[in-house]
Amino acid sequence: MRLIDADAFKEQVAAIAIMDNLPADKCNALCKLIEMQPTAGSWHRVADGDLPKHANRVLVYIKYKVSDRIPPHCVAKYAGGKWWYPSDREITGEARVIAWMELPEYEEEQP
Repeated sequence: MRLIDADAFKEQVAAIAIMDNLPADKCNALCKLIEMQPTAGSWHRVADGDLPKHANRVLVYIKYKVSDRIPPHCVAKYAGGKWWYPSDREITGEARVIAWMELPEYEEEQP
């Protein structure tokens, strides 16, 4: 997945449409389509039944019953109907995953 600046992209679409004298309704339709796309990095609520479809590692937000001092974010995976820490230990007991999001990909620029 690649992140883009949707606002800058819509400005480029509008500029090309004006430069090439394209119909405004087509430009508006394309900009609306861009705006309707999901935002990358959005949290998925577990309570809504929105769970990862594959056992890939994801960023999770964990609610702890015993302490608010424990950092609520970590990388985990969802597999077999359960949440797992990277150490393959199940997230259970006093901790529960309340939301998750896909990890962004890092692409190193080539010189």
